[in-house]
Amino acid sequence: MTYPWHSRALEALLMRMDRLPHALLLRGREGIGKLAFAEAVARALLCESPQAGGRACGQCAACAWMEQGSHPDFRRLAPESVSAPAEAEEGGEKKPS
Repeated sequence: MTYPWHSRALEALLMRMDRLPHALLLRGREGIGKLAFAEAVARALLCESPQAGGRACGQCAACAWMEQGSHPDFRRLAPESVSAPAEAEEGGEKKPS
């Protein structure tokens, strides 16, 4: 799922699917849907039969794996400060990553 304000940027990115850089850095204010945008790009890249505009079909085996959270080629990385609650270490609190 992407948000309406992502449509133009996502379409522009998917139009250059054959010329994408090795990495993309997404930044912006909290709560604007960066994670949803990143997942839409990942779904499009991993889809076995993308739609005409480059978006994921939602029907193939790769799309089903993404929906289940079990695609073998997809890894979601997040800093410890976001993904796990901070635990106190000996002598003080744990510093967020």
